[in-house]
Amino acid sequence: MNRGIFEIIGFENPDLSDLLRKAFKKQGALITSLKVEPLSAPMTGDHLMQATVVANLPDDVSLRTAEHAIEDISPDLNVVHLNTFSILRSGKNQMSATVT
Repeated sequence: MNRGIFEIIGFENPDLSDLLRKAFKKQGALITSLKVEPLSAPMTGDHLMQATVVANLPDDVSLRTAEHAIEDISPDLNVVHLNTFSILRSGKNQMSATVT
């Protein structure tokens, strides 16, 4: 099972959480954490939202595939920025992240 962290920034959208849940569910992923916070664009003051999703992906779903699922709904989300991190477990209490 792959585990990833996805950080999505987009324009204010009251359906952000639901759209993300649907995108991950379509991939067979299990969201273990979903946090949505309001942001203001630094230069323009536009209302933005930042979502941070931690998800367990099936073995046959790569982080890139999950990223594509988010990009596929980007028009609905108005995504302006997307970061993906892979969580690698190298020991009992050790964890590292890799940016993709």
